[in-house]
Amino acid sequence: MSYIINNSRGQVIAVVADGTVNTTATDLSLVGRALTDYGTYENENYVFLLENFANSSAPLQPILGQLWYNSDTDVLSTYTSTDAWVILATQPYVQAQKISPAFTGIPTAPTAGAGSATTQLATTAFVTNSPQFAGVPTAPTAAPGTLGNQLATLNYVTTSPQFSGVPLTPTAASGTATTQIASTAFVTNSPQFAGVPTAPTAAFGDTTTQVATTARGVIPDIEPPVMATALAFC
Repeated sequence: MSYIINNSRGQVIAVVADGTVNTTATDLSLVGRALTDYGTYENENYVFLLENFANSSAPLQPILGQLWYNSDTDVLSTYTSTDAWVILATQPYVQAQKISPAFTGIPTAPTAGAGSATTQLATTAFVTNSPQFAGVPTAPTAAPGTLGNQLATLNYVTTSPQFSGVPLTPTAASGTATTQIASTAFVTNSPQFAGVPTAPTAAFGDTTTQVATTARGVIPDIEPPVMATALAFC
């Protein structure tokens, strides 16, 4: 009665008749019932498996999952579902990838908590979060007039900005008194004072654009010309 040989997935890979040996279905010798000198084939099968079919050329009848050790290059390969031998990663190769890996596609990683400062890989989600500084962090001070995404230091912020061209700003409402930048339109409008503003009093007879005070509106203390003449005849 023939032996029906299945793989681990239940697929028939060989039917071995009594007293025969099958050497074409796989790279092992499959022996049939009542084969004379079957022990030689069985023992060689164990050796082939132990050495992973070590040879300078690949096995001729590979099956899925089979290992092959290339005796010329000392590289171990496996036979895949694409019907091809794929080299397994060696320890030197893995160590080399740790030094400077080359990623393809869009690799992902867990996002570290805000404020983390370790050797953990940073994701785009971590980088775009606002950093949390500790202590008194410092940074180079940008040159006056710099306009970019460089961090601003106290020295830069407290320096008066230097504008170029004709910078514009919204015109504040008349009477505004804040730290908002004033436009030329605001400055030329008549101001609206609050409280009791004061100013220097112009000299009598002054007819300029100087602001007049309430003291400027008092009638001067002088004698009328007619009365002075009448008293002269007394």
